[in-house]
Amino acid sequence: MRHPLYDEKTKLELFQNLLSQLSQNRHLSRRFIPVPERLEGFGLLEFDSEKCWACAACKVQCPEEALKISETEKKRTIALDYWKCVACGECVDSCPKEAVEVKRIFDLEAFLKREVLKCVEAEVKSCVRCGKTIAPVPQHMEVKRNVSELAVPQTYLSDISDYCEECRRQLSALTLLKTRRKL
Repeated sequence: MRHPLYDEKTKLELFQNLLSQLSQNRHLSRRFIPVPERLEGFGLLEFDSEKCWACAACKVQCPEEALKISETEKKRTIALDYWKCVACGECVDSCPKEAVEVKRIFDLEAFLKREVLKCVEAEVKSCVRCGKTIAPVPQHMEVKRNVSELAVPQTYLSDISDYCEECRRQLSALTLLKTRRKL
């Protein structure tokens, strides 16, 4: 038989209430608390902004949907809904640039306030035709650099890579139609 208190609240909500009461009663003033080695499920993600592309591979692999992506016309931001993060390390394993690490630190204030923590921000490359995001600039530059080492016409690097996938398809179709009309 389940305890009546557990019917309404999740384990995390109960834990949050307990910590909240504890911090009020004992006057805890520390924001960051070291996580004991054997205690799993708690930690703090740290993104290396020098390495991170903001490609969102970490967000795609997050089983708890704790990572959030927001985009403006010029920037992509990855943020952490700290309340949801279980420090599983899927984001670490999925990062192609090895830019994410789980620190063995518990952010008490962020947890109690259910804060969303900004992790990293990157400028995005937009399609010259429609304005949609192609990719974050660091990722776009690295892909362009890697493709330039292949036997690819220079026009790809200077023209095609500046268009989103949808516009590339449309432009290819238009080019084919013009070619057919000439025949």
